[in-house]
Amino acid sequence: MFKAEIREELKIGYRLETAYAVFFFGNRNFTREAAADFFPQYRFAYLKQVHGNDVLLANASQIQEGDGHFTSERNLALVSQTADCTPILLANEESVCAIHSGWRGTELNICAAAKVAFPNSLPRIAAIGPHILKSSFEVGQDVAERLLNAAAHRDGLAHAHSDPTKSYFDLTELVRRQLRQAFGTELSIAEYLEDTVTNLEFHSFRRQKQQADRQYSFVVLKA
Repeated sequence: MFKAEIREELKIGYRLETAYAVFFFGNRNFTREAAADFFPQYRFAYLKQVHGNDVLLANASQIQEGDGHFTSERNLALVSQTADCTPILLANEESVCAIHSGWRGTELNICAAAKVAFPNSLPRIAAIGPHILKSSFEVGQDVAERLLNAAAHRDGLAHAHSDPTKSYFDLTELVRRQLRQAFGTELSIAEYLEDTVTNLEFHSFRRQKQQADRQYSFVVLKA
């Protein structure tokens, strides 16, 4: 479903296009500085992300503080920047929304907060992009319990670890459940899942610590 996006023999990410929207998950070759050169047809809106659950009306001329933004403006690409956190992109024919969902944002159920972006009709598609996957997401039992409390159904999310004080946690599945709970079972969920910790095509804070840059992903309503 997602296709590699190639520019001058350089893979810059993965793209899904519908009749009304474009979903794009960038890799380490897609930088903020190069975004306008790679996609000159779009304007870009960015956020100062703070690991919360505020979802705001997008503003291309101002860097707002929040972890999600939405618009009904055509050709305005809404960016989510991540390095292990989950980029979530939502769209229907009228609106698009881009979300940065780290474990704290997932605990706060930012997916439910994104309902503000779709007051008239539910999103038709949600796209989940590369992030830290279960096999790499080792957490203490305190964090696991906080995330389990954010789930409508707790089963199948926390998995056994060789260290009894830790768990492997399935953020992907929790995000899926939160999306279904917020927007209904008819929501189509498209996924391009790569583990950012183990796949060197992507930046990873857990792998690279403070040296990590960010992936830039976006969703845009087509003109």
